[in-house]
Amino acid sequence: MPDGTQKEISCNVYLDQLYSACAAPDEIADAQSGKCVPIVAFKRPLMGCFEDQCDIATSYPGYSPLALTSDLASFKLEGYLNAETVVIFLQGGPDDSVSDDYVQFLEEDALVAYVLQTNVAKMGIVKASDMTVEDARLEQQENLRLIHTAYTALRAQFPEKRIVLAGHSMGAFLSLGYLAEYGNNFDKVVVMAGRVDLPLDFVRRFAIGQNFIFDHVGDVSRYEETREVRGVHKFSPYLRTAYSPNAESTLLAAVGLPRYSKLLENTDLSNMLYLYSARDEQVGGLNSQEIGLLEDQGAIVEEAGWHPDILGHSIMLVDPKHLQRIREFVLDASK
Repeated sequence: MPDGTQKEISCNVYLDQLYSACAAPDEIADAQSGKCVPIVAFKRPLMGCFEDQCDIATSYPGYSPLALTSDLASFKLEGYLNAETVVIFLQGGPDDSVSDDYVQFLEEDALVAYVLQTNVAKMGIVKASDMTVEDARLEQQENLRLIHTAYTALRAQFPEKRIVLAGHSMGAFLSLGYLAEYGNNFDKVVVMAGRVDLPLDFVRRFAIGQNFIFDHVGDVSRYEETREVRGVHKFSPYLRTAYSPNAESTLLAAVGLPRYSKLLENTDLSNMLYLYSARDEQVGGLNSQEIGLLEDQGAIVEEAGWHPDILGHSIMLVDPKHLQRIREFVLDASK
């Protein structure tokens, strides 16, 4: 195993070696010892890179697992205060700011609480260069606590209102994590562009900081995320690998690591609408096992389709017919 501090070896080659050294799908080679360790124990090495790669060792500040105070305001309210329905919304990302425009189409008829995730409340942690997957797992546990804080406060403040949980992308994973941890006490649940069991191969790639996409037949194509690539939907069969020198991909590895099929196998999901795209370039489409698990637990699972001008990961929040479907489901008090 090459020394991670050596300048003569590229980030791509070195991290590919860490990724491919272990046969078990839930393990990665440790950068220091070369031994296979569980994904949750993996820590990317601080190393210099050449060519057009940035210097990981000096680009971003270190990670500090600072706990949030229990009285922190955990959500931002937008929309119609006198509405009969409150939507607790979990955004994608991880971003370091609140994206309060995801579900503006609901704000005329509902009160929307945008949850402040830890990556927002702890400004800068998405830029940390030394966050382990275990660190990230604890951050995601903190996110579940923040969601519960929001739910508890809103249920107490608006006891007569219906409360709906909705999440997109990383927020979809957090939605499933919350249901597994705290139970399903919502009137409705809307999950969009997530996975029940993200393939462990995908989790391992996130753990080493590798960016990539799912192509249109469900295979993984690695890519460097550029404006040009993101602006078109006809991806080439193979695009050059790029690595993220920060905690964004580590946080995604942690939220994708749990096997929600096991965690939710005894949970009633009959109040859930699950929207996915078979051509989701970010997490891939649901497979038959995932769809079966959701439907067995009572969820409504709908494939959102595809449009050449809209990336599959976002189509359910862009296409007018899906916006109307979500709106009708959320506001329907009869079920």
